[in-house]
Amino acid sequence: MMNLTFMSQDNIYENESKVYPSIHKLDANGELIWNIYHLNDNDAWTDAKCITLDIDGNIIVAGSRKNATNSYDYATIKYNSNGEMLWSKRYKGNKWGGATALSLDKKDNVFVTGTSDGGESVGERFATIKYDAAGNEKWVQHHKNPTKKKREDIAVDLKVDKRRNVFVSGYSVVNH
Repeated sequence: MMNLTFMSQDNIYENESKVYPSIHKLDANGELIWNIYHLNDNDAWTDAKCITLDIDGNIIVAGSRKNATNSYDYATIKYNSNGEMLWSKRYKGNKWGGATALSLDKKDNVFVTGTSDGGESVGERFATIKYDAAGNEKWVQHHKNPTKKKREDIAVDLKVDKRRNVFVSGYSVVNH
């Protein structure tokens, strides 16, 4: 899986999701400026699903990381335009989770969504997190499916409008 996001006419950022997720900064001619590889150790990415840029050209990447209990957490990392890490955040939820989409608002708040384990009686659910530009968690919200049955709620995408309303798309599977 590969996503491209254009920062300006001069630079392209490429995000690659494989065994060893990486981020590559390419110029407008496709020449490599820098790259970061996340090797598969205890604190490494297991996948990098999405990438975006803030108004200052900082790079925000989200996906999942393997944790010490061999489960997975949401992982969100912000880098400056030179590829130096500014902050790194994890969200575990009940047992495990993984981010699938992210977006920014006009104030560079970071919104991340994905799927998180809600526990034995709930099943999988959407979990959406808001971080401020400095990486401080502001809130976490979970999708509330109208049924009371165990379900799988899979988040696929997220957008933020001009009024900072957050829209999360995905699907729900209700187990009967």
